[in-house]
Amino acid sequence: MVRVYPIIEPEDCLESPEVCEALVKSGIAFLQIRGSGNSGEEVIRTAVSKMRALCSKHKVELIVNDAAALAADENVGVHLGQSDLALNEARQLLKEGQCIGISTHSEDEARNALSADYIAVGPIYPTQSKADAHEVVGTEMIKKVKMLISNSSAHSTPLVAIGGINQENYRACIESGADYVASISVFRDAVTGRLRPDASDIAVAFQ
Repeated sequence: MVRVYPIIEPEDCLESPEVCEALVKSGIAFLQIRGSGNSGEEVIRTAVSKMRALCSKHKVELIVNDAAALAADENVGVHLGQSDLALNEARQLLKEGQCIGISTHSEDEARNALSADYIAVGPIYPTQSKADAHEVVGTEMIKKVKMLISNSSAHSTPLVAIGGINQENYRACIESGADYVASISVFRDAVTGRLRPDASDIAVAFQ
């Protein structure tokens, strides 16, 4: 099983469609399109439209970051932060079966997210990918949230670790209880900032 949850930009889907297709076919379970501040809604919507059928064919859950209304329109999943739309409001907006993931940074936040379709916890390590990243919580928080999930009725809810994760440190996250590890930077070229052409090979390395 490929344990990585790639997070890409909408421009990647438009500029490197063959790389995105290979990534979807690599065995991943989730793929998130995260529009940066420079990505307009129409660019994100176009990217989602391009990827939706491909992801469905290969049983990959396509997720958009924050944009719950767009997710509802396009019939894809949504990832919500603590300052985004509340989980219960998102449930009312989306159709039954549409995936909702929640970012959490503490046990209390995770406890409030137990009815989500997956719970993300982090940042596990220092990260450069998000300017307003929360304080590092470390792998101990993975263990605490995993125990919380295991002791609840949501015991099968996937746990996603995020924040500063790469090929060198992801196994510590898996060993601490994460089902998947999300990553942005490992899939990007450090010089150009573009999606790496070998992104699908990188994904397969996370097993």
